[in-house]
Amino acid sequence: QMDERIKNFNNELQNYNKTKSVGKIVGKTKNQLDLIIDEFKELGVTKIVALRGDVAEGNFLAHKEGFENTSEFVESLINNGMEVIVSAYPEPHPESSGFNFDLNLLKSKTLAGAKQSISQFCFSSDDYQRLITAIKHHNINSELIAGIMPIYNITSLCNMAKRCGTNIPSEIINQFSDDVQKNEEASIKICIKQIEDLQSMGINSFHFYALNQSELLQKILSQINLS
Repeated sequence: QMDERIKNFNNELQNYNKTKSVGKIVGKTKNQLDLIIDEFKELGVTKIVALRGDVAEGNFLAHKEGFENTSEFVESLINNGMEVIVSAYPEPHPESSGFNFDLNLLKSKTLAGAKQSISQFCFSSDDYQRLITAIKHHNINSELIAGIMPIYNITSLCNMAKRCGTNIPSEIINQFSDDVQKNEEASIKICIKQIEDLQSMGINSFHFYALNQSELLQKILSQINLS
């Protein structure tokens, strides 16, 4: 059963500024999924971010009462009348055998009905361009939404990136120190440049990883053009 806090937050959000909520579902059984979808529909939520989910240690094993893979998960959501967003990887997923493996998974999820994909955060323009080019070359009908990670804390980010298989370039790391004000200025500058670079590549949709830290994100959003 869905947490009442989620329901209350969704209702408050829609009452406040008519913002449309997007649900996120990770690693549920088929029976759990049916119940969750019904609850989302009651809330007026019709779009879902569908993720397989990762394990803390070892390799992923499908739940015996769940789905064999994310494509099957996506297809079930589509059949239940939901719009689906999936994941995409400019750099290989930690469990992946490489870029082409992840690209083929994205193609399978798209063929199952997903029309949009959110990228893992990435700080390499070359890796983003490779993904954009590959999506076009392989006729993958998925709008790429760039995942943007503002740098709230460089040490925490490096630890997270290591788990995600994301490279943080030394030229970014070296911009941070013990000076809080300069760190914030560097973070804003890096984030704005990345968005502008992605816009020049044709990316017009962005997903910001807020991590419950809205102040820095608000400063970034106030300085960019996302019209």
